[in-house]
Amino acid sequence: MKSVLAFSELMLGYLDRAVALFSGAVLLLTTVLLIVNAIARSLGYVLFAGGPTLAGLLILWLTFLGAYIPARQGRHITVDMITSRLAPAVLRWLRIVVSLIAMVLCVYAAWLGWTFTAFRFASGQIDQMLSIPAGWFYAPVPIGFALCAIAWLHAAADDLWGARK
Repeated sequence: MKSVLAFSELMLGYLDRAVALFSGAVLLLTTVLLIVNAIARSLGYVLFAGGPTLAGLLILWLTFLGAYIPARQGRHITVDMITSRLAPAVLRWLRIVVSLIAMVLCVYAAWLGWTFTAFRFASGQIDQMLSIPAGWFYAPVPIGFALCAIAWLHAAADDLWGARK
């Protein structure tokens, strides 16, 4: 089982780097887009009317895909006041249960997000400012929650087979 965990850790390592690179690029692009649009607007020009809408779309993608990174690193919100007082064996089982509950909730949220996103794409609605399907504004929800579900499942497996300290 440890070899399966090692292989999944390797594959998730690639995913970690891809999500981090994507998140950094989105953050940089959003910053440049908003600054350039603000400067142009102050000079009386409109460079890209859909700039704020595109920035909002990019922030949505950054938020939902970026949630995967702290899930993988075990840095989501925890109650240290309780966990610091638990015996290591109890803490291990508590982390397994919490990771599995988080995974189930993320799978459910991903399914709901997928259902709604598919509906939005099927409706044929187009965003007026960017001339793209409105479904792209909802697509980060199922993708981000699916990534988080994978991260929580891996965290539970790490704790279950003793790989995580």
